[in-house]
Amino acid sequence: MIKKAVLPIVVLCLVSFPPAFSLDSPSGQSPAAEVYKTGPVRLLPDPSFGKTTDWNLLFYDLFCDLAVAPDGSIFVAGSRQHKIFKFDPQGNLVKTFGQEGQGPGDFKYPDNLSVLDGKYLVVGEYATNRRISLFDLDGNFKQIVTTQRPAYYPVALREGKIAYISMSYMGEGPTSMKIVRSVVIRGIDGPRETRVAQYTFNWGGVMLRTGGSMSFSGGTTGGTFIAATKDGNLLVGNSLETSLDVYSPAGVKLSSIDLGLEPIPVTKDYRGRYKEALVAGMRKDPRYAQGLFKEQLKQVEEASIDHIFADHLPLYREVLVDAEGNLLVFTKTECLSDCPILIRAYSPEGKFLCETQIQEESFGLTVDPRDKNMVFGSDGLIAMVEVKDAEDFALRLIKVNYGPPQR
Repeated sequence: MIKKAVLPIVVLCLVSFPPAFSLDSPSGQSPAAEVYKTGPVRLLPDPSFGKTTDWNLLFYDLFCDLAVAPDGSIFVAGSRQHKIFKFDPQGNLVKTFGQEGQGPGDFKYPDNLSVLDGKYLVVGEYATNRRISLFDLDGNFKQIVTTQRPAYYPVALREGKIAYISMSYMGEGPTSMKIVRSVVIRGIDGPRETRVAQYTFNWGGVMLRTGGSMSFSGGTTGGTFIAATKDGNLLVGNSLETSLDVYSPAGVKLSSIDLGLEPIPVTKDYRGRYKEALVAGMRKDPRYAQGLFKEQLKQVEEASIDHIFADHLPLYREVLVDAEGNLLVFTKTECLSDCPILIRAYSPEGKFLCETQIQEESFGLTVDPRDKNMVFGSDGLIAMVEVKDAEDFALRLIKVNYGPPQR
């Protein structure tokens, strides 16, 4: 699977009005929960963050992913550069490590990053490599974990355990093909793997007469989401279902969280609007409009895509856990372009807190499960963003503080 281009990295400040929250919250809620309740999260960057870093020279593409260590260090995966960048909490570049290759400490398209047991940086790679690399938090190589299946979206839990998603296909032809997504837990100290969940979805693509196929992104068919809770349990979701399940690192189901979301039926009108938007986007791409893939565009225009939809839209398009353990569910609507970034916040126990949204201001922020480009840390939001008025896609980190913007 080819990963979609990701936007520049920026550290953002969570700004809320009325006044900024106090760490001694009178309501008993966590400070972050108070921020979510006071209004939209505005992407107003902390001007002191990374002010000496030349982001334009640092990155040359948009394939990135990030994680934050307990000491506030920030790790960024430059996928096409086959390396990891480490920044200090102030946004200053500390070091880079890794190179293209298959040996210990090498990478082949590194992407998903997370921190295991407060001491290992877990680095996923291109899924078909079937390996996950471990480094200490100084960037020194420690271990390769070989997986039994292609490993998508690995995430660190606790007690030396890692979870990932594997995918397989069943059926033949565009209307009968299905994608099977399994959630697997394994330890770093042995080959034993435990499958804790499995979901089947329609395949989101069309077969091409010229051979091969074309898959569409956008989450029309539903997806599988995994994340680590604050205490290192595994959160698992199927975006066509209204609940999230919680598993221990040993694979024991602990609880379910009802999100209270109402499914939106997929209508004939929506399917028509989706195809119009899909084709319009392809026509704007010179590769399809007049280039190498012009025939593929024609075939998509003529093809039926009704089979890629479930009965209702996916309920959400991302699930994140903030530094205080609150769950952030990025809900999906019938919107097809320039969509608002809507969030439902839940306590660590699954109690609904509020609805809010991210206002992008002068940045563009991608919400995509393939790119974990936001971390809601203990004192601010760190995210990968596109600078809207930049001549090029400029990659940079920004920080949004929990409180009023710094002047």
